[in-house]
Amino acid sequence: MTAFVTRQRGGLGTDRKPCSTQKAWLDPEGYSPMTRLVLMHALALFCQIACHLVAADAEAEPLAPTVQARPETQVSLAVINAEGHTIDATAIVWSKDGLLVTAAHAVAGSRKIMVRAASQPTRNLFLADLVGFDTWSDIALLKAPAAAQVWVPVQQADAPLTLGAPVRALGNPLGYGGTLTAGIVSTLARSYRPTSPYDLIQHDAALNPGSSGGPLLDQNGHLVGMNVAIADSARRHIGISFAVPLAILQRIVPHLDAGGMLPRPSLGLRFREDAGLSAVIPALSKGGLLVEHVAKGGPADKAGLRGGDILLTADGQALSRVRDLAQVLEPLAPGAELRLILGRGDHEYPVMLVLGKEAHKPVPLTEPSTKPSPRHFGLIFSGPQSDIRNVAAESPAAKAGLRAGDRILAVGARAVSTGTEVTSALEMAVDGTVALLVQRSGRGRYLVLDAKAGLDAGSRFGMNSLAAGSEAM
Repeated sequence: MTAFVTRQRGGLGTDRKPCSTQKAWLDPEGYSPMTRLVLMHALALFCQIACHLVAADAEAEPLAPTVQARPETQVSLAVINAEGHTIDATAIVWSKDGLLVTAAHAVAGSRKIMVRAASQPTRNLFLADLVGFDTWSDIALLKAPAAAQVWVPVQQADAPLTLGAPVRALGNPLGYGGTLTAGIVSTLARSYRPTSPYDLIQHDAALNPGSSGGPLLDQNGHLVGMNVAIADSARRHIGISFAVPLAILQRIVPHLDAGGMLPRPSLGLRFREDAGLSAVIPALSKGGLLVEHVAKGGPADKAGLRGGDILLTADGQALSRVRDLAQVLEPLAPGAELRLILGRGDHEYPVMLVLGKEAHKPVPLTEPSTKPSPRHFGLIFSGPQSDIRNVAAESPAAKAGLRAGDRILAVGARAVSTGTEVTSALEMAVDGTVALLVQRSGRGRYLVLDAKAGLDAGSRFGMNSLAAGSEAM
């Protein structure tokens, strides 16, 4: 093969001389001064990029051997729930005798929990016992057979996390056991559930259904948290993931191991955190939680509380959010006394309440339900009827023109009289849009709602988006 090299003569004329390609590259005289200068700059740039890539690869290297050498520090779970359905989840190996830590919402109330270590073939399944769970922190403790295999607990980090620190998530997303994803710490303390007193780690390592209960690791492969949730509106990873910090795991797990359940206090009432009600209840303009219902015979009932009271302070802490009260209650045990200041009418009264014991009822946190609810569409109904009490801003219901006070009489050709019937009819709207017959101010009118947008949105228009939200404690 031959190539032609152009040589510049006297800055003007050129001649063309055949030579081999190899000789042209080796012989610098084969190029003009300008061409040689360009090649030298290109070579320098190439060397600089190569050095950066090698350095970046060296920085990322330390975690890989740590994770790959200890795959048995996390296990995959196949959970048979109360309805007989199988749910994927993950657990962390906590001790050498087979104690496993996972997310309470994934296993509480289950019929059977099957465990498979990441290093074992699919057919090697072990039956695990549920030792106990705590819904406040979303932590559960399992016990797998100690003799089933050599259980290797994950090493716990001894250095605090920092904002922007690299993290890795190990888990069983969508049934793909032993999956490793990477990200950084986005926020060190994020409030997630309105009734939870605990702050979670927010990060952007990919989580999906099945990742719940898996370990969150630092760059050394040491445990810094347990993955429990993805963003409210997401059914799949969108870059917002949450994990229970290691410090909370270290505090709660010993209690579960010792007694099975962590005794939590109860007030025996349901209250409302609703900024919009301050327009019609002036006393709420100063803050506080509106008591909506008092359980008969419960601690609040015995203390003399009643519906319509406003909880202003608890043990001296001003209350403006449900979470404020949860944080006051978190260190207290059943039987402890709680000092309240409540507003009733134009007066404020001090009340001493003796806390009761919470009944343990598992509440799902992360895995989104496939069954729609009115809040999928941005609706809250007044009791069981189809009268609308509230409509979430920017929701499908709001975009359709629905308002608080409307009564839905029909969805398509189907007459409805309850919120449950409305939701069921909207679920059947397979073509996406549906006509609603609505009664407003005594007159009927038709509105068009995009039902598919509500079903796709999941819980996006749930508690955090609605002005009104009822919580029990």
